[in-house]
Amino acid sequence: MNRLALICCLTLITPLAVYAELPPGSYDTLRAEAPEVLIIEVMQVKTKAEKQNQTEVMVMAKVLYVEHTVSRLRAGSNIEIIYTRSNTSVPGPRPIPVLTDRSIVPAYLKKSPGGPAFEPAAHGMSFVMKPERTR
Repeated sequence: MNRLALICCLTLITPLAVYAELPPGSYDTLRAEAPEVLIIEVMQVKTKAEKQNQTEVMVMAKVLYVEHTVSRLRAGSNIEIIYTRSNTSVPGPRPIPVLTDRSIVPAYLKKSPGGPAFEPAAHGMSFVMKPERTR
């Protein structure tokens, strides 16, 4: 009987663990540690379907305001942001949204390895100003 109860409990708990996000406060920490903290205007968004339900997103943006920069960006600079987002629900961090043309958003970014482009530094909270809800 105890074995059956254990199996039932594991069956109910395991799916909840699979969809877990990062621990509370993680997104706030990632944003606080982002090398580039900017306000940007999205000039153009291009998407390209990738294999296995993923979409590559390429954003051309104009920097409107610089809060913090390691790469010496200035207001008026044009930047490219490239990232891949999953089109299906997968375990792990929040998915990064597809930005829309002409939107003005905060951007918490880091330099892409081996290129001049940038990528989101805080997963799905990279283009959100408000603090993460921890309770």
